[in-house]
Amino acid sequence: MDAVARFDIELAEALRRGELEGRDDLSVAIALAGLVHKNLEAHGTRGDLQLDDDDIKTALLALRAVLRRLGIMSTVPFRDFTSFRSYWLNNDASGSEQARRDRLEELFEPVHVRLIRLEEATFEALVESRLQGQSSRSGH
Repeated sequence: MDAVARFDIELAEALRRGELEGRDDLSVAIALAGLVHKNLEAHGTRGDLQLDDDDIKTALLALRAVLRRLGIMSTVPFRDFTSFRSYWLNNDASGSEQARRDRLEELFEPVHVRLIRLEEATFEALVESRLQGQSSRSGH
């Protein structure tokens, strides 16, 4: 039987308080955004949840904090699975799993896109830095 990775609440709470050595905020934000989005979608569509209500609450708080440090404002208007359910009931997603997916996509897609752009900019800066280092060593 495969071991299932367990959400590390202590790590998430530490990330909420500040960037941790050996973990850059951008990588953490990408992972957390994916985990939170996936679990909210699973909750709204009777899918396979990896997180419980306490976990998702902590994950959302950590995600908001990390995004804030990156200069990205979170537009996710709920705190946990219970408030997500209230959100979908009040936003025309009652009785439709697809509507819940759509509401989540509307909230998370801008975050995912912004994170991808930041990641691309980081990679481009790294490549540029390496190219400049190679050119200075070769005397050009």
